[in-house]
Amino acid sequence: MPKYAVEGVENMNIKGTLKSFGIYLNGLIDKGYVEDIGVIEKEMAQENIAHYLAAKYEREIPLNDINDIDKAEVNRLYASWSGYIEGFECRRFFVKKNGLILLSSLCMELLYDQDLD
Repeated sequence: MPKYAVEGVENMNIKGTLKSFGIYLNGLIDKGYVEDIGVIEKEMAQENIAHYLAAKYEREIPLNDINDIDKAEVNRLYASWSGYIEGFECRRFFVKKNGLILLSSLCMELLYDQDLD
């Protein structure tokens, strides 16, 4: 099971950041955007998912409103899951086609874990 805590970064508002990130993801999904799961997993593994989405969808959602420190923490949290979910998307999160839905599902998992801390 992945480690959720982000070492070396202190963010007292990670729950708020994750909530905003999840809302932005849902906005993209609602607008009909689809991301290849393989691309999403690659960006997660490279600790780049927040920056990737912010650059690609800068006109669609205000991801650039999330500061760089918070984006780095989101990147680390998602990266901690990259190896675990690879190949298990269908069984764990019931997602086969859209990497944005995978990210949204994983956001719920990350928020749940933050409640346990």
